[in-house]
Amino acid sequence: MPQAPQDLAQHDCVLLRHTDGQVRSWQLWCPDAPRQIIETKVAPVVVANHTDTLLRAALDGAGITSISMDIIAPYLTSGTLVRVLNPWIAGRLAMYAALPGRKFVPERLRVFLDYLVEHTREQTEEALKACAVC
Repeated sequence: MPQAPQDLAQHDCVLLRHTDGQVRSWQLWCPDAPRQIIETKVAPVVVANHTDTLLRAALDGAGITSISMDIIAPYLTSGTLVRVLNPWIAGRLAMYAALPGRKFVPERLRVFLDYLVEHTREQTEEALKACAVC
């Protein structure tokens, strides 16, 4: 189990190929010290341009990867995957809902979006609690 971001260089890693085709090093930072960014170069065993492929590779034991918490929350909660390098993070993602306008949003759509926000928040909190126990 890696103890520091630099340790990732000695582990099998599964990386995301960026839209420009490049495979970049991981930039990790600790929420307790957000200005301290550590760049770690790894030699990936798998490179993919799709998050589901990264997830499947991690589930199959190919290596360590970086995936959004809202996607892997159920796997962390069940213990299928484990978080490494807690509390270091590789980034933050935002989710957006594209709407034609703020006026006249149907109530059912507003309720659905509220549900998605709450469900995602609950999954993430549950996963973080599961990681804290590890």
